Amino acid sequence: MEVATPVVSTSGGSVFRQDSCEVTISCATEGAAIYYTDDGSTPKRNDDYLYTGPITIADTTTFKAIAVYGSLRSDYVTATITKQGLTIEEALDAGEGVVFATGAAIPWKPFLDSTAKVGDVTVRSGAIGDRANTWLSATVEGAGTMSFWCKTSCEHDEDNMFTWDRLMIYTNDVEIAEWRMDGETDWTERALSFDGGTNTVKWVYYKDRTGADGEDCAWVDAVTWTPSEAADPIPAVAVDADAATVNAAVDGAGFVDAAVKVTIGGSAAEYNKFKTWAAGVKGATGDALAGEAAVVANAHAAAAYLLGAERLFENEPTVEIGELAIVDGESAGTTAMTVAVTVKDGESAVAVSAAKVAAMFEATGDLGDWSGTAKLTPTVTVSGTDSNGKMTFNILPGVGLGTRAFLRIKR
Repeated sequence: MEVATPVVSTSGGSVFRQDSCEVTISCATEGAAIYYTDDGSTPKRNDDYLYTGPITIADTTTFKAIAVYGSLRSDYVTATITKQGLTIEEALDAGEGVVFATGAAIPWKPFLDSTAKVGDVTVRSGAIGDRANTWLSATVEGAGTMSFWCKTSCEHDEDNMFTWDRLMIYTNDVEIAEWRMDGETDWTERALSFDGGTNTVKWVYYKDRTGADGEDCAWVDAVTWTPSEAADPIPAVAVDADAATVNAAVDGAGFVDAAVKVTIGGSAAEYNKFKTWAAGVKGATGDALAGEAAVVANAHAAAAYLLGAERLFENEPTVEIGELAIVDGESAGTTAMTVAVTVKDGESAVAVSAAKVAAMFEATGDLGDWSGTAKLTPTVTVSGTDSNGKMTFNILPGVGLGTRAFLRIKR
């Protein structure tokens, strides 16, 4: 009679990726006793080495076993069950384009979680002590949107001072204060958009000087990076292109703004100025680079270009003039006026080129003669721009005036 060689097995084969794994050792010879070790050494045939049921392991383990039936014995078997832990990238289901890092004394790690937003694994903050922190970061390149889910189980600061145990989120080392989390919170989705360049999102779990509650940690899951679609460029033209070529390029781009063709006026030089401006102007919300495709699709591209606006307009822009004041009305020829000018997109003020705004004004010393010899070109300098985008100009109507001067927006 031969005794069958034992078989070492798990439900997932010879590799496991969870926190622990259950191992069984069996023998096809009914009634045979199995002796084993879990360090690869040769087992002895006594009760200290007798297999009595499944064994739970938490790391890579090498088993060596033999089956004995009476005076007969099997061959030895050696089997290694390997723990192959998930990477943070795999646990967060991030796909390409995201580079992760984790730090502090105890880093974040993949964690089996039945509540995970994708799959059954999340990444959990390290088990730190008081007055410590542990962080996880994700870095991306270019324009696009990063979305993610996070939750906490820790102390809750009822006074909302957020100085207790808490999760804090940063973009490029600047905290997003309104996103702080503490206490028992469920999964919450967040999203961040970037214009371009290198950007890093960082999740930091902090512990205060004493105490703990809940599971004393934070989780992050399902980090998704969606790059912005590449913009279709406005067709290029040669610097010496004729008007027909320029106009054909404008027509071919399919501008929504019918005034663009008139604005460019068939001039290759003006067209290329417009193309340069279009490549760098921001979107209508001001929080992302528009790109040339967005300029083509904008109904007010010509107005934004003519005003030298830093962003596109969602609405037809309006210009508000107010707070006109005489600074010095005594010295002939040096009369100075201060005018507040606000360019608006709906209710929102938009910063525009001071030179473009200055060109809208004209001055005269004779109210009845805006086209004759009394018409002067004002000298305009910007004296300030407030937080609402209202631009204030110092305007010197011109020399050769009497004790009075008149200023108006050109027709």
